[in-house]
Order: sequence, then structure tokens, then C-alpha cells
Amino acid sequence: IIADEPTTALDVIVQKQILDMISRLVAERGISMLMISHDLSVLATACDRIAIMRDGELVEVGESYAVCTTPQEAYTRQLADAFPTIGDPASRMAPVTRHGRGADEVPEITHGDEVLLEARGVNVTYRSGGRPVHAVRDVDLSVRKGEIVALVGQSGSGKSTLARALMGLQPADPGSQIRFDGAPLPSKGRDLARFRSQVQLVLQDPWAALNPKHSVYESVAEGLRVQRFAGDERERVAQSLADAELTPPERYFGAIPQELSGGQRQRVVIAGALAVQPQMLIADEPVASLDASVRGEILGLLLELRRRLGLSALVITHDLGLAWNIAHTVAVMYHGQIVEHGPTEEVLLNPQHEYTRHLLSAAPRIEEKTA
Repeated sequence: IIADEPTTALDVIVQKQILDMISRLVAERGISMLMISHDLSVLATACDRIAIMRDGELVEVGESYAVCTTPQEAYTRQLADAFPTIGDPASRMAPVTRHGRGADEVPEITHGDEVLLEARGVNVTYRSGGRPVHAVRDVDLSVRKGEIVALVGQSGSGKSTLARALMGLQPADPGSQIRFDGAPLPSKGRDLARFRSQVQLVLQDPWAALNPKHSVYESVAEGLRVQRFAGDERERVAQSLADAELTPPERYFGAIPQELSGGQRQRVVIAGALAVQPQMLIADEPVASLDASVRGEILGLLLELRRRLGLSALVITHDLGLAWNIAHTVAVMYHGQIVEHGPTEEVLLNPQHEYTRHLLSAAPRIEEKTA
């Protein structure tokens, strides 16, 4: 079997089911397997040996546990660091940006107590076959100014539906209360447009988020034109690209998405969000489609934006390691409800709800294999 990224973008529970099934079939039928992945923890779970490839060459080969825990090559260490171990203080709030800033140079992230986005009793109901489907049920959630909140849960738990409701893209049921910076969520017109300039969405797949025929300049400037920006458009676009660490920005003005790497495309999406100078980002699986090394760069960028621009963020993810890496607070969503909520260390190191424990137990771990 040649398994090419068989679990990419799957939540941890489905990922474990797929890995267990593959391992069982390989053992029962006595066949060999070559698994291709950017996630060393997934490879360590399923494979006996790991070969590290860079620029078309094998740079390191060895037993899985040894490669992951005592890598000999700097590139292998970079890949290993991209997937932090939950509970390891060294990986808390310390991704590395493309400029090489690491844990020792990133100051401790703090936030105030002032609430920026607040949801109380939010419900979202769909109709399917004439029957109501409760996608979000009685959710309370808040994001403070300067805070990063991770909303975690498996696929279908209601995370993205809740995010759309928080942005006014999905109608919430009557009685739901959503407030931003102390004011109720506008329902229509220019007030809603102004609100959306303050809360910007960063999608999972940058290739799908960008118009393939539009240049980088056009993609970043689009939001400014929608908001009828009256300043120097070229200057703002350049500054937004620089904030997203695409420098020199003028070099990228005329590029189209197919000429960029996956990481560069995601930076363009982030630059487009930054152009309207929001107070908050809602990032829906922002690194799920990116390889390991680029993942670390994008997470580092989100931290830098929070530190330098004071941005708040709601990061939607099924990746508990990502939540450990950058979030102050974790909210766990299950069947449309928030079942556990609190500081990241408390939720991930001392979970109180059975579902949270189930998510943590399904997360891949790098462990030495026994005969």
C-alpha cells in the first residue's frame, strides 16, 4: 500500500480510526506499506521506519522513535518541532517564524479582561427533510481583547457553523445574543459591513479562498474597495503584505496564486484580512492544508500579529497540539454544545469532560515500539 497523506485534514478521532484500520490490514494480510505524510507523529504511530526527504533527497533515515526524538538533521528537528507535544512547556507559545524568532525571543503573551466578542445562548437550527437539525445549541463563548481562543472538536461538531453565526454569515435562532465591543451584532446594511471589517475570516484552503485570475494586489485590495477605503490603497496593500511577512511587498503585487507556494498563498489571505485593520481574526483550520515547516511559520505569524497589532483570534481547529501551541483558552465543542471551557493548561492537562479525554486519547503520540 502507498498511502499518500491518508489522514490530512481529518479530526483526531477519525484519524486514529484510519490509522488503526491501516495498521490492522497491513498486519493481517502481511503486506508492506509506504506512508507519505508531513506529520511525524502520524508516521511514528503507524510506521516502523521514517525517511526524511528534502529538495528531492533523503536527508535522514532511521527507526521511527529515534528519528522523531533524537533527529540528526536540522530539517528533521524543524519538522518535529512543528507538532508540539501537549504538556511540553518548551512548545507552549513558541512557534518559529520565517525570520527565525523562537521561544526565547517571543515575549509571554498576555491579554486584558475586556471582552471583545461575546455570545450568549446562541442556537443555530437547520431544516433537513422537514425536520429541525440543531447544529449549535445554547452556546456561551467570549473572546477578550488580545486573547487567542481555540475552538476544538471533531468534524461535524458545529465549530464552523458557530463561526459563521458569530460573523453574521449564518442567521442564529431568535433569542441568540451576539455582541461585539459592547454592541449587538448588526443584522444588515452598512452597519453589518462595518462590523465585518472588524472581524475578518481566514479560511483553511488558501487556494480556494483566492481568485486564481486575480493578482495578489487585487486580492488584498478587494476588501478595501468593499469598505470604500478613502486612503492610499497601494500603501495599505503594501503594509498589509509586509505585516503578513511577504517582503518586499511590491515583488508580490503582480503574482497570481498559482505562482505562489501554499504558505505564501495563506499569507496573502491573511494580508487581505489585515488590510481593513480588524480587531479580530476568525481562523478556520488555518494550517490544516499546509506542510509541517510552513505550519510553524503561519502559527508564528498569528502570534506576532497578536503581539504587535493587538489582534484577538478565534482559531477553529481539530488539532489539539495547535491549541496547546498558541491559545490562551480552549473551548471544546461536541454535538453543537460547548462541553468544556477554560485556560489551555487546565483543559488539556486536566480535562473534566469525557469527550475532551476522548479527543486527547486519540491524538497521535510518539512512542517507542516494542516487539
